[in-house]
Amino acid sequence: MRKNKKNTERFHFSQFQKLYDHFPKGDVVDDDKQERPDFLIKTDQKVIGVELTRIQANQGDINNKTAAAQSNAEQIAPEAQKFYAEMIAPSVQVSMYFHDSELVKMSVSERAKVGQRIAQLVYKYCPAPDSANHDICDDMGLNEIPSCVTNINVSRIKGLRPTLFQSPRASWVAVANAQDIYFVLNNKESSVSDYLKKCDEIWLVIILDAHQTFTWRSEISCSEKIKSNFNKIFLLSSFRNKLVEVAMC
Repeated sequence: MRKNKKNTERFHFSQFQKLYDHFPKGDVVDDDKQERPDFLIKTDQKVIGVELTRIQANQGDINNKTAAAQSNAEQIAPEAQKFYAEMIAPSVQVSMYFHDSELVKMSVSERAKVGQRIAQLVYKYCPAPDSANHDICDDMGLNEIPSCVTNINVSRIKGLRPTLFQSPRASWVAVANAQDIYFVLNNKESSVSDYLKKCDEIWLVIILDAHQTFTWRSEISCSEKIKSNFNKIFLLSSFRNKLVEVAMC
């Protein structure tokens, strides 16, 4: 579980590194033992820590069947990623969407078969370089698509590593705002002093649409200035491949 979490963090950090025009030059520490903060950037002048986090969707209305479907969807993702890793194939980000009704009672062996099939389809219909959120289901015959699958969106962006398969589940709201950010900060501010034991500066990257359940924002800007002990705060939309830096006061 920890390895899967670290691989996901590496993907999002790689995306942040590519999107941030002023990313500092230096050595990145991202081994499996590096935690709190998740990554360190060692430059000639200082050490910068980067902590990744995400905004959780509201879980209050999730019932047992939905929870079972969600659990199976989340377990198909590493199965697909495992099979894809065995192929000589380009790095990709894959978001898979499913019919909940067909996931509720899915067995372990059925999850593995679906994961393997998705990996084969991503390999066969892998889009051209610099493609973002291309639904490969549009490129294939209906008989090729597993019955439980609704969409398979594949992004192939140069420089993004490692490959990541995920099964997002979204709720929808208008914008990312100061309230969203302060909600995250309420859980993170108390750890800043611990982070700074390992680095000279600490940055926070808030992922708005990370793997598993997320809350979709139609905009990712925040017009208000944020007060925080973090030196920099960023909002990252993994789905849109977009990054904004939050104004600080």
